[in-house]
Amino acid sequence: MAANAKDMKATSFDLWLKALAERSGDAVALATNDGGESLSFAEVERRSAVTSAGLKALGLRRGDAVAIWLPNSPLWMVLHFAAARAGILTIPINTWCRDSEVSHLLRLGRCKGIFIDPAFHNIDFAGILARVVAEFEAAGDNPLRWVCSTGDAQCDIPSVPNVSLRALQQLGTDAPKPRREPAEPSPAGECVIAFTTSGTTAAPKLALHREGALIAHAEAIARRARMSSSDVALAALPP
Repeated sequence: MAANAKDMKATSFDLWLKALAERSGDAVALATNDGGESLSFAEVERRSAVTSAGLKALGLRRGDAVAIWLPNSPLWMVLHFAAARAGILTIPINTWCRDSEVSHLLRLGRCKGIFIDPAFHNIDFAGILARVVAEFEAAGDNPLRWVCSTGDAQCDIPSVPNVSLRALQQLGTDAPKPRREPAEPSPAGECVIAFTTSGTTAAPKLALHREGALIAHAEAIARRARMSSSDVALAALPP
């Protein structure tokens, strides 16, 4: 997302995305390097708003956490923005992670939901997650309330409901709209994502990042690199 954010004073993703959509609506915001998918700033704003409303409709509240166990894609960023706009913490899980790492991060983050694509690279994400849930239930401590499958394949875990991404977004579309424009939904100091430490000396810990700091960091990089709305940046992260 290389739109020039000069003079923008937004301290929340909600206001920032709205400002970018208004300023650069039809311009490409996110794209895959193989040309398979691209989203405009207006589409990122709209889809993240609808998905955010869907998360609230599922019962998530400010301060809850969700895990994103997906490969890099525009969808990854849409889901993260959606969570942040609802005051929900994102816990990224690398697609290389397996049973022990997934169990540790879900438990540490107290994640109430997780986004997965069960068909990605023929990795048995559903099987891994089923074993992790069985472990949680054996210990009498399962934080997961739902699994969202982002692709066509489903993740069938009897004790944890599966909701498709389409169904989640439909919940957001059907959710009652506020009668008036809400105030800025979160303070600049609210934590919206937690990356993991390397785990070289102990189990990985969660390093929290604040919303306002992330926006300020992105804008500082854009200014320092003299980036404009016509520039393109390669992003190897988030996972």
